[in-house]
Amino acid sequence: MKTKKTPHFPSRLRPVSAVILSLFAGVGAWAATPDVAGSTLVAEVEFNDKFLQQSGSGKIDISRFSKGNVALPGDYRADLYVNQVWLGRGEVKMRQVGGDKRNVKPCFNRAMMERIGVDLGKLVPGAAERLGDENACAPLPELVQDASAAFDNGEQRLDITVPQIAMSRQARGYVDPKYWDNGVAAARLQYNANVYHTDMLGVSSTQSYLGLNAGFNVGAWRFRHLGNLTHNDQAGTHYQSVQTSLQRAITPLQSQLIIGDAFTEGIMFDSVGFRGVQLATDDRMLPQSQRGYAPTIHGIANSNARVQIRQNGNILYETTVAPGAFEINDFTRPDTAATWK
Repeated sequence: MKTKKTPHFPSRLRPVSAVILSLFAGVGAWAATPDVAGSTLVAEVEFNDKFLQQSGSGKIDISRFSKGNVALPGDYRADLYVNQVWLGRGEVKMRQVGGDKRNVKPCFNRAMMERIGVDLGKLVPGAAERLGDENACAPLPELVQDASAAFDNGEQRLDITVPQIAMSRQARGYVDPKYWDNGVAAARLQYNANVYHTDMLGVSSTQSYLGLNAGFNVGAWRFRHLGNLTHNDQAGTHYQSVQTSLQRAITPLQSQLIIGDAFTEGIMFDSVGFRGVQLATDDRMLPQSQRGYAPTIHGIANSNARVQIRQNGNILYETTVAPGAFEINDFTRPDTAATWK
């Protein structure tokens, strides 16, 4: 009795399993060698196209996947992560770089750079002019030094790493001037009155005093007046203007403009009154963390790092930074030393 022999494949070498393992090997090679610096040095992966055939014995071109980047050029809706912080979902442009159809990378324009919070003044030389064109689009490492972007097609996620020093940073307590309010148009009046009458040896005398503190607000302008009115039987009535001024805030300069009577700051010397024009910095326009002395601390992190600022063994400030150069300029305690881990 003849029996038909069936070829036996070990469980780890069966054709279907071999195809699946090959595909996972390609994905694994891509995941294990991330495109950190924007280079294309990814290990080649070979696929056996005999297991993937079209009807009519036509072969499928899978050369695009030999380097593991399975994303095709086009626009994607993906999650945006900047320095491991989720910013929400946004449009990600994937574009082919050069003539290699296997080299597809995220592409960044001016709007995307602003969306992820990059300081456009910290771009590499020539990048700002390059982004001046509305249709301009370039890989992130060509715009920001030591930055990288990796797109995960399976998770529809774009991971972006940008050195902290290249990010737009706002000091603690900062409020954008566009949210400042000049207030409503209003007038104010404060007064203090006193009358004093005496009778002595048939002689009577009456003295009166009226102090005024008045002003009004219209838009950004503030008018202030301080004066007093006095009267007595001998000298008659006399009015004295003590201080009259017109002032307004100059937001771009973080200063106050005063026209009229004013006083100098009494920080180092005694305050002196004068009549004229004064343009002086107003600390109230600065964030609380930048009022007073603020040392600037610089450093370079080799990876995602935790930065601590200590004084006499006490931790005064702590934050996290991305790989690359960083700068901390919103700290107000003197005589500090920075350490990072």
